[in-house]
Amino acid sequence: MTVQSDMLTKLDGSKSYDPNTSGDDVRPSLNFDWQQTSGPEVILNNPISANPTFTSPQVEEETKLTFQLVVSSDTATSDPDSVTVSVTPDTPPETPDTPPETPDTPPETPDTPPETPDTPPETPDTPPETPDTPPETPDTPPETPDTPPETPDTPPETPDTPPETPDTPPETPDTPPETPDTPPETPIQQEFQTTVKDCGPNPTDIFAKGSLTIITDQDFSQVYKISPNPYTTEDSLYFVNNDFFDCDSDISVITLNGLDYSWYTVEILDQYNVNNTKTFDISLNENFSFPTIYVFDRTFVPNLRYEPIPLQFIVWLNESVTTNSRLVSQDYIQNGEIKFVFENPPGFVINMNNSGQLNERDFMNKLSNDPRIFAINQDLNGKITSVRYHNQTIPDSLERINANVLNITSEKLENAFSKQSGELDFSNVDIAILDTGISLDHPDLNVYRNVSFVEGALTGDDDLGHGSHIAGIAAAKDNSIGILGVAPGAKLWAIKVCDVNGNCPLSSQIKGIQYVNDHADEIDIVNLSIENPPSNKLDKAINESLAKGLIYVVAAGNSNINTSLTSPARIPGVIAVSAISDSDGECGGRGNSTIGGPDDYAASFSNYGNSIDLAAPGVNIFSTYKEQGYAFDSGTSMAAPVVAGQAALYKSIKPSATSDEVVSALINSSVPYTTPCAGVNYGHFQDVQNHHKEPLIYTLRIP
Repeated sequence: MTVQSDMLTKLDGSKSYDPNTSGDDVRPSLNFDWQQTSGPEVILNNPISANPTFTSPQVEEETKLTFQLVVSSDTATSDPDSVTVSVTPDTPPETPDTPPETPDTPPETPDTPPETPDTPPETPDTPPETPDTPPETPDTPPETPDTPPETPDTPPETPDTPPETPDTPPETPDTPPETPDTPPETPIQQEFQTTVKDCGPNPTDIFAKGSLTIITDQDFSQVYKISPNPYTTEDSLYFVNNDFFDCDSDISVITLNGLDYSWYTVEILDQYNVNNTKTFDISLNENFSFPTIYVFDRTFVPNLRYEPIPLQFIVWLNESVTTNSRLVSQDYIQNGEIKFVFENPPGFVINMNNSGQLNERDFMNKLSNDPRIFAINQDLNGKITSVRYHNQTIPDSLERINANVLNITSEKLENAFSKQSGELDFSNVDIAILDTGISLDHPDLNVYRNVSFVEGALTGDDDLGHGSHIAGIAAAKDNSIGILGVAPGAKLWAIKVCDVNGNCPLSSQIKGIQYVNDHADEIDIVNLSIENPPSNKLDKAINESLAKGLIYVVAAGNSNINTSLTSPARIPGVIAVSAISDSDGECGGRGNSTIGGPDDYAASFSNYGNSIDLAAPGVNIFSTYKEQGYAFDSGTSMAAPVVAGQAALYKSIKPSATSDEVVSALINSSVPYTTPCAGVNYGHFQDVQNHHKEPLIYTLRIP
């Protein structure tokens, strides 16, 4: 195999020696172990697969790389096999500034034309700059023994071998170049780019079919692979995140136009981080012709410090004296702006509006002398913790825990199929998402109600994407487009308590929870993927919800600390969910490593502790996003809605079930700690720190 420098290259071990020699019909799975044995060191992506990839190194001359492959099963191991890859420089050889000497030519000085018996050819003093049109030649060729003389501007006509010309690299094979100014085409190689750009006034042909748009924040660090190749008969097309595909000057936006309606598999390889590979399947069809995929890298920064909101305070009332928050708050309107008024627990939020020390001192004196006031807290920003069916993608995260709705027996789903469309419909259950909001016009989400408790945001629409991502994991519709959620079509309540930067004021969260309490007879499950410092008042508001029969599913948090140090994950009555890394939808730890750690391990960022009830996949999860897009995201935020969706699924099928019955069903259906991998996906996960002993959520057992 020969490749150029800086090329993504795939090794093929699928035809290597199979160590299994038995004649059994059921053969054990094979394990692949690739290692580089010579040449400049490169990074192998997924070296335990049959087809690892690597980016060839920059070389100045032909260089050989050798790789060794050992194939094994549980009972046998093959002899080592080897593959050699030759890497050649990626630039054509330098050409001389003056015409090279060639045999059978006139004197080297082009200033004087060669002597001819009749009329000498018209030749310029120097070789022409543009060789597109040959100059006029005389009617009678010069007298030479066999062939007419070569002139600097006219190529000789020879039957077999093309001449070497000044502007063309030497030694071109068998076929003369099309134009002297263009170097010969590289022999067939898989490159990172193609040119299907058409910026003309009539690009109708490009847009006649479907398109796929990818938006990324990474410049030239990612390599994309789409299969099948939409433009040729090759198996796959590789490209980088630049504008080779379209006429958009923004290199972070890539649009592949003119795609046939079909299934496509897109793999995203990070040249600088082999553990940051993402793969998704997507179906383009007449109902889903122009999807947008967001590919943003997330860096996990522990949420150990919380940002105070300047001059904004939560004032709590002494309930033994009064619970009339509205009346008490009116006595302080001259000290600042009243943001919220709470009913249970009673209190209000006031912002001092940079009113100066004198006003603040007056405010504090009033509070300390007011018997109606129990406590005052600085308001803080909590942090968000960031298969194919009917043309829809079922994420690997659901396959890992066998939690896609299609695995439930058909008798249980009989009432869930819409008589009009034949699609799964769980709209008889309501899930409230307290987050950045939910995209109100996303075709894959059934948003039933929306409200905002964020200053400056008039609706529950999502301007960040986090809340929409959570909503899709839990309840993306069964509508032949995009993805399929855990409880497809469940009614979603978009309760916006976080701003466009992912900051979630404690006061906004409490106000959102009180809104939930006001609608406790309509809402069944609440998802809260926000990590806060311990807050007794937040805990009290949630406990009131729990007392009303609501089910709360909360993210454990991304700080790799004990959940006893955070709210709301420390509350005994909620379902706190940690995250695991999964890259192949199977148990056993055979997939690629991820940004959250090895495959089938507790995610390196996940909080831990005795208050955690369940674990679920939470790394590189593919789901809906802001506007009408889709994206990958990671965090315990992504693990919680898997469980929330499972709870909604049970509640939909068993509408009369109590919250305790739903929680018991989730726990009883899970994979217990220390359960070894059995079959495809039934098995627990491992933990480097030995902190996580919670069970892994699994497909529901519904009596």
